[in-house]
Amino acid sequence: MKKSFFFFVILIFCFFQTSEIFAADASLFLEPANGSYRVKENFSIKIRVNSDGATINAAEASISFPVDLIEVQSLSKSNSIFQLWPEEPAFSNSRGVINFGGGIPAPGFNGIGTIATINFKVKKEGEANVNISEGQVLAADGRGTDILSYFKGGTYIFYPAVEIPSEEITPPEEKLPVEPAVPAPEILVYPRYYTAGEELFYAEGKASPDSTVIIFLNLGENVIKTWEILSDPNGNWIFSTDELLKTGDYILSAKSRDSKGNLSSFSTKYRVKIKLAGFCIGPWIILYSTFSIILIILILLIFLFLFFIILSKNKKAKEKLKKETKEAKESLEKTFIEIGKELAKKIEYFDSKPGLNAEERKLRDEIFYILKDSEDLINKEIDDIKKELE
Repeated sequence: MKKSFFFFVILIFCFFQTSEIFAADASLFLEPANGSYRVKENFSIKIRVNSDGATINAAEASISFPVDLIEVQSLSKSNSIFQLWPEEPAFSNSRGVINFGGGIPAPGFNGIGTIATINFKVKKEGEANVNISEGQVLAADGRGTDILSYFKGGTYIFYPAVEIPSEEITPPEEKLPVEPAVPAPEILVYPRYYTAGEELFYAEGKASPDSTVIIFLNLGENVIKTWEILSDPNGNWIFSTDELLKTGDYILSAKSRDSKGNLSSFSTKYRVKIKLAGFCIGPWIILYSTFSIILIILILLIFLFLFFIILSKNKKAKEKLKKETKEAKESLEKTFIEIGKELAKKIEYFDSKPGLNAEERKLRDEIFYILKDSEDLINKEIDDIKKELE
């Protein structure tokens, strides 16, 4: 969305009265969420907002649609809750996107209302997913807090056009809503905030009994992770993982697949904020805890080395130092072995699968090479001290 929209919202906050709000999970959704239509037929979808009891004064969103199946005929602001449009509703049939940004002066809006209406025309038969890929709903709290919690698109099925003989006219068929063969799953529990590397990513919900639930984690329009899990005979499913994920605002959703391979439409989509308790080096993710252990051990070894140098200047301590040097070398070897084992375990957990893949083996070998060089360097210094003591 354009920066002018956010500047416009700030002006509203500055010049109009604001109102106190309570914690809310606002949503953007399409209505109707599903339907069936004929090729060459026109149909309309409303873009709706639910403020969940809070007072709002601005919203924006980006909506995507399949350009090979449908095209936008027009966008209507009739009966919209918004009166001000820093970004007029606009569409592109070549890219398959719809954008808008609107607002309302004080005292704002509270409840469920229509933002705009999209008028589509069916181009050919198939199944179209119209998705709200991103957006914001800003509260009238004087700070422009984004209270959008989730957004839900729609799924629409298109059939071939009905050929009517020229010599007779038959009444139009009554359109019956067609539900997907497999009901969409529900996500009932999910983490709104997740710290990767310090806790489990946990979700649970309901689906068709004994079906496969496919869980999607998107960053923008890119699918970052997918997981599959079976629902029990009662339709309950539970999922958890300790995978490491980069920091970002993700979208969590799910689909169901039955035993015949039929897929459902997407579930309601939820926003999950993920924070990584570590840092990234290229494709590799290193936890702060693992890095801290390595750093502390290396610092202790350096201090131990300096301590030996100081003691070596004391002739009376030579005999004691010889013994301590030997013990230090043995302890050093054990320490590096333990570091290597611990790092191998951490690397194995990168993809939450047992064993090491090719990239993990490469990372392990590189780290082991660095550790071996460090061990050889410190061993050499210890051997030099031993020679000085002899």
